[in-house]
Amino acid sequence: MTRVPRIVAVLLVTCLATLLGAAPASAHAVLVRSSPAGGASVAGSPARVTLQFDEDVSGALSRVSVVGARTGAVETRIDQIGDAELGVALPRLPADLYRVEWHTVATDDLHATGGTFVFGVDTAAPVPASVITGTTAAGPAADEVALRWAEFSAVALVAGALAMLLLVIPAAVRGGAAALESVMPAITRLGIVACVMALLADEALMGLQLTRTTGVAGILTGTVYGRAWITRELVTLLLLWTFLALRRTPDSRRLAM
Repeated sequence: MTRVPRIVAVLLVTCLATLLGAAPASAHAVLVRSSPAGGASVAGSPARVTLQFDEDVSGALSRVSVVGARTGAVETRIDQIGDAELGVALPRLPADLYRVEWHTVATDDLHATGGTFVFGVDTAAPVPASVITGTTAAGPAADEVALRWAEFSAVALVAGALAMLLLVIPAAVRGGAAALESVMPAITRLGIVACVMALLADEALMGLQLTRTTGVAGILTGTVYGRAWITRELVTLLLLWTFLALRRTPDSRRLAM
């Protein structure tokens, strides 16, 4: 392997580690304001309900229901107004007290949050208009934490194996160390296994997210998490190819790099 491919391999590991480190482990989208506000009483039917969050959310993976105390369930349609704002188009609402229940996911990690609030149309609401119902959010599940740790560990092994094969052992041999060739096949196999582990852990994480949301296309193309997932898979596959190429390279050529 020439110097340029060696640099490329190191850059791939750096890219993969950066993608893993850039994903927040416990961020959640919190509702900061709504219109109508929770507890508000509005004159006449509003054209829509708007929800403003403190971070970007996915409209495609969000659900919002509006139910009147006497009117019953209202037909709604979600529109993505901005990266962190959702709009819910409403039909003409009769005078009634309405309960809004929302569920959404942050685009960077697909962690789910939800909440409820109440507003009145030509009807007094039971709570002051200044009250905003709190957001409910579950922390990362044990299986998600375990898979993230497995992925981090696999990437650490990939980085370590690649550094040993391309930097440490060749430098040691040039410095006069002997009998290092025998460990190179084992380190190469470790790198291959670590790449496979990283791929499987990342695919398991995606499968776990799919059990919590709907629409794989919406996740892959409509969220930061999905695009980062695709990039991680491609980078890991390139690193796997690098280890397989190193496995086919004679030890003498690898040590001469």
